Amino acid sequence: MAAGVLQIAGLAKRYGATAAIDNVSLDGPSDGYASLLGPSGVGKTAPAFSHGIGFVLPSFALFPHLSVYSNIAFGLENRAEGAPLGKGEPRDRVHAMSELVGVAGLESRRVHKMQPSSPRE
Repeated sequence: MAAGVLQIAGLAKRYGATAAIDNVSLDGPSDGYASLLGPSGVGKTAPAFSHGIGFVLPSFALFPHLSVYSNIAFGLENRAEGAPLGKGEPRDRVHAMSELVGVAGLESRRVHKMQPSSPRE
């Protein structure tokens, strides 16, 4: 099997005694995409920058006229291919992703209210 364009083997990052990432490996196909998701300030762009990988800052990837919920749901609602989503599935996926990236409960906010320096409480 041919190696993918993106290969990571044994990636680790520590902050003092705390392991932020420990022994992560992956091999991405040459015709695929990969994304790093997480709350602001956790170092998502630091690994990309230090390894010469292109990245898009979050503010450029958001639609300012849409709510947090609508920004997360955009890709699900505008799928070009794949099986149709069942009733309630987009809502469930948006909720799960909101939990994952730390914005659960803030889905009705406009994205301009969600700058990295904004409190998430």
